[in-house]
Amino acid sequence: MTLSTPKKPTYAAAAPVAKNTNRVFRVVDRLRAYRRLGLHALRCGVSPSNLLRTQFPFLLPDARKPPIVTVELTNICNLKCTYCTSPLGLRPRGYMSDETFNALERSLADMKVERVRVVGNGESTLHPRFQDYVTRLAAAVPHVSVLSNGNWKRERVGHTMLDANVRLMEFSADGGDAEAYERSRVGGDFERFVRNLRALRKERDRRRARSLILVRLMVRPSELARKADLMRFWREIADTVFVQYIRYRKNLEYGDDVFPLGENADDDYPKCTLPFKDLGVEWTGAVPLCSGSESQLGPPGLILGNVNETPLAELWNGPVMSSYRCGHRNRDLEKIAICRGCGQGV
Repeated sequence: MTLSTPKKPTYAAAAPVAKNTNRVFRVVDRLRAYRRLGLHALRCGVSPSNLLRTQFPFLLPDARKPPIVTVELTNICNLKCTYCTSPLGLRPRGYMSDETFNALERSLADMKVERVRVVGNGESTLHPRFQDYVTRLAAAVPHVSVLSNGNWKRERVGHTMLDANVRLMEFSADGGDAEAYERSRVGGDFERFVRNLRALRKERDRRRARSLILVRLMVRPSELARKADLMRFWREIADTVFVQYIRYRKNLEYGDDVFPLGENADDDYPKCTLPFKDLGVEWTGAVPLCSGSESQLGPPGLILGNVNETPLAELWNGPVMSSYRCGHRNRDLEKIAICRGCGQGV
């Protein structure tokens, strides 16, 4: 895959589906999944205000700590998904070190963070210390989730999340058969993926563990007519299904089977909620403003600092994050300059 600026696809009838910044639409479209996930998070000790902030942060004052901290243990991956930036190698590849993880762990404890998502630009289960790290995270934070592609060659990999007491196990999926799945997930094996999820659910039930299994179903415009059938298929394998729409993204060649960003996307400043709810930590310890800044500015994006040198609390409440929150809340466009035309706003 090469960097270029492709012609934007035109799926006018489907455009409303791709409007990620329409919070009401997002919640209604995924109401069944949100209800299941929300109730589960509350039972795990997540506060109601935390859940509200992740969906409608403009209704509340700015939080003094991030509702969610996203942790990238590695940006190395065993797949080359067609809509992912990981195969491009835009950043140096590697694994989070013990030093960086220890600094992260201290920051999480100091802030009393309620939720951590282990995700990033790679496959987190490939980290040599994966089980140790997620076990320590789960001991320090009420709700830890892990996003994986689920293409392990050893069934035991999935069991490590149950051993670590991970509350939510998330898996990205495409289509409902080998052809559709493997077309998007280059290097993936559909049969192995389904087999792994079924085995994981069986083991979870045997242990009577409280962990939820979620499938994040990636949907293209050509699959909209089959969306209900695809969701039924994956609901037989997972506890719940969360739909995500594959959207046009700058500098990536997707072909034409993706959702557009929306009308006049290059001229608009999407009202984004990311600066209010999420703080990401890359495997190096670098903390970017948001996941979209790299696409807007090019690698490495707008970096606030590094957790090895500055506690997360200082970065979250620092002048840059505060300025972008103020800009989005008050629609002060001068304060959100890099957000123009961004397709990552959620």
